[in-house]
Amino acid sequence: MKKAGLFLIIAIFMSSSIVLAREPDIRNVNWGMSREEVIKLEGQPILSDFDALYYETSINSLDTVLIYFFTDDKLTQAVYYITETHTNPDFYLDDYYELKQLLQKEYGRGTETITWSNDLFRNDPGTALLYGYVEYSAVWETNRTRIVQGLYRDNFEVTHILAYVSLEFQDKLK
Repeated sequence: MKKAGLFLIIAIFMSSSIVLAREPDIRNVNWGMSREEVIKLEGQPILSDFDALYYETSINSLDTVLIYFFTDDKLTQAVYYITETHTNPDFYLDDYYELKQLLQKEYGRGTETITWSNDLFRNDPGTALLYGYVEYSAVWETNRTRIVQGLYRDNFEVTHILAYVSLEFQDKLK
């Protein structure tokens, strides 16, 4: 009887340490965590609403707003909105490719798509980006997460994002 109880305690300890030892899905957090668990690990957000927590941070020395999104109080995705602005549109492309290179070191080659809607500035991709004639995206996937980097014009501004989406909870995303 004592051996069975000791075995049960060891088994519980080992299974809980395996869960605790799991690599974070993004930064310090894992998919499925509650808002309270994320706040405990990340600190107080600059803003919060029912479905999201907002943090000011940086990624590759670029100013960003990181938004954690929740569905039914479970962390399902996180998006870095890069808020860095440039007067020279080519610098947005530099930022995109530098960050893409770091992501490739972490996750492998991935797949990139460059979509042209107008060839007018094909020899000047920065200007084409400003006019919304070209969009860039790159995608990587791990066994738990889809990572999408995007650079495009949205609402008359260049938008650069890096999104992490839970594969487990993707069917529950709002």
